[in-house]
Amino acid sequence: MTTPDSLHEECAQLLDQVQGLIPVPWDVNLFLARLSAHRGRSITLTTADLDPHAPCGIYLGLADSDIIVVPAQSGTYHREHVLAHEIAHMLFDSEAAGASPSPVDPEFARALFPDIPHSLITALLGRQGYGTRVERRAELFAEMLQERIHEGDTETEPPAATPTMSEEQQQIAARLARALGHSRRKK
Repeated sequence: MTTPDSLHEECAQLLDQVQGLIPVPWDVNLFLARLSAHRGRSITLTTADLDPHAPCGIYLGLADSDIIVVPAQSGTYHREHVLAHEIAHMLFDSEAAGASPSPVDPEFARALFPDIPHSLITALLGRQGYGTRVERRAELFAEMLQERIHEGDTETEPPAATPTMSEEQQQIAARLARALGHSRRKK
C-alpha cells in the first residue's frame, strides 16, 4: 500500500536529482533546455486550447523526444503547475507503471496530433483524475517543484486570475490564495 510518506519521499528524491537544473531566477525555457540536455532527449513545450473536459496537460514520450502540452487558456501560475505535473510523468515514466487509460475521442486525438497513432494518444490522454497513485505522485511532485522553483523569493502576489473570471471572482480567488498561503512570486 502506498502511503503519503512514501509518495513524498519518491518526489523529494527526484526533486533532489533535478535541483541543479533549476535556474535561479526561474526561467522555464532554460530549465527545459537543461532537462533536455540532462536526459539526452529534446523536449518541446507547446500550448493548445484544450477542452475543459479533457486533461489539463499532455505528456507524450516519443521514441527520441518528448512533447509537453499545457493549456493556452489558463493563467501563468496554472500553466506552470500543469507543466510541473507533466514533467513528473516524464521523469517518473509513469505510463510504464500501469496507468489505466480511459477512452479518448478519436476526432480529438487526430485533430491535436494527426501524425501520432490513436493507440498512443489513447494511452496518454486517458490519464484522468487524481485517484491513481501515478496521478497523486505527479501532482505532489508538481507542488514540490513549484515550491522549490520559488523558494527564496521574497515578494509575493496571489496567482493571476484567468481572463474569464469576473472582477468579484478574481477578488475572491486572490483572498483565498492569500488565506491558504499560496503565492505567486514577482520576477
